Amino acid sequence: MRTIAVLFSFILILAACSPENQEAKNNPEVKQAPQTSNAEAKIEQEQAQEPPQKPEAVQQEQDQQPAGQTQESVSKPEVVETPTPVATAGPVAKAYVVGTDYDVLEEPVGTITPGKIEVTEVFWYGCGHCFSFEPILNAWSENLASDVELVKSPAIWRPNMEVHARMFYTAKSLGILAKAHSKIFEAMHHKRMPMATQEEIREFFNTEFGIAPDKFDSVYTSFAVDSQVQQAGARARSFMITGTPEIIVDGRFRVTAKKAGGQEQMLEVTDYLTKQIRDKNI
Repeated sequence: MRTIAVLFSFILILAACSPENQEAKNNPEVKQAPQTSNAEAKIEQEQAQEPPQKPEAVQQEQDQQPAGQTQESVSKPEVVETPTPVATAGPVAKAYVVGTDYDVLEEPVGTITPGKIEVTEVFWYGCGHCFSFEPILNAWSENLASDVELVKSPAIWRPNMEVHARMFYTAKSLGILAKAHSKIFEAMHHKRMPMATQEEIREFFNTEFGIAPDKFDSVYTSFAVDSQVQQAGARARSFMITGTPEIIVDGRFRVTAKKAGGQEQMLEVTDYLTKQIRDKNI
């Protein structure tokens, strides 16, 4: 009997060491703490030990480091390389892209100023954008290079535009274009004068510039003015004009506010193109 009792006690001890002891079977909500192996216990014991003390000199150096700075950053200071300066003749001009900033005409159009890089403004007196562009263009034209010539060419694609083109060439033939050009813009956009008929333009020229009515009529209906109006219309069609104002450089390149990014940018692209032509790059 004593032997049987000893065996029974040994069986109970074995059952208590198994992963699922009796208490876990009777109470499933109670979970056993995970068993720690001898290797894991050794690792935990090593991690719990204090790190080895550093030499006093190193410890003092770390104590003097600013907050957030590591030993590596102190022992290896950042080396900043200073770029070697490059000598330049002046500011580097932006490189504009054909098709993005300006267009190339399919067929070049003959210029009317031989020996010059011709910059042609295609405009319409009735265009509000042309009116706002006028002072910008005038300021730009004051600093033109000697090899650049600014030409103004009226756009024509409907009857009232032809009347305004005739007014332009009449003023040019009478020798008053320099003072008449801006005044015509102001009369149409500030005073709301349509300048739609020969009679209205005659009266305006007489009142503003002292041009006698008969002299005005003779020039306004002259063969010379007729020819210039027809040439302007043909030129505008050859330029493939899509609106006003637009700039044509050397009869080959069309610059618009839409592609250039604005009216002032049109002149920046124009400067770029004239330089490329001067340097024989295009």
